[in-house]
Amino acid sequence: MGEAKPQDETESGADPGSVPARLEETVEYVPLWTKLLGPVQTFVALLPSYRSTKTGRQTATQIRAVAFVVGATAMIFGGSVGWVLIGGLFAASALVIPLRESQKRSLQSRLKALRGPQLRIETRAGELEYDGRRLILKRGDEKLRRVLINGDEIVEVGSYDGRLAVKLAPPSQRKSDTIWIVHGDRSFGPSEDETRPTWEADHVDRPALVAADDFSTVTSWLDTDPRSLD
Repeated sequence: MGEAKPQDETESGADPGSVPARLEETVEYVPLWTKLLGPVQTFVALLPSYRSTKTGRQTATQIRAVAFVVGATAMIFGGSVGWVLIGGLFAASALVIPLRESQKRSLQSRLKALRGPQLRIETRAGELEYDGRRLILKRGDEKLRRVLINGDEIVEVGSYDGRLAVKLAPPSQRKSDTIWIVHGDRSFGPSEDETRPTWEADHVDRPALVAADDFSTVTSWLDTDPRSLD
């Protein structure tokens, strides 16, 4: 829970510095196998469909009957293995086509969603830097987030993914501005009787995992000792 700190507009007594971190970031990607869905989408678009009305159902029954008869005829009189296979497939298609319009739309929607970008977690090299006034989350030369350490910041200690974690947020508590510092050693996680909050993955955005010594360094910048907060 947020701990109130004395208002102090001066810089903290901690020396500026930086520590390496591993950033867990959610990124979009398009799997290679989704390229195979293009022809499938085209095929589904060409499939006949019918409305769920009396006339529509009657038409569907007629189409199935014709498909079965044509397939059976090809199997019986085709005269070759190829025709038998084609006839069998054609006859079997009578079991699934035509589709109801709602089924066809649902199938097309699912295929479209599968072709869209997927999400996955990637671990990237990052850095936590303290300049004497702000804690800054960096990736390379890019400054991703920064929080002013002047007494108005909100510091919470809890757990994330079974690890000890510190949430550092500005007064606005905007998720996109919050920095999550996570202990890299699971054995240093909260005890079983821990009463501090447990944050789920959908609540924590871009956590920064740091080594044990570096975790202590970061909490010293925040003038916070996670183990002493009860």
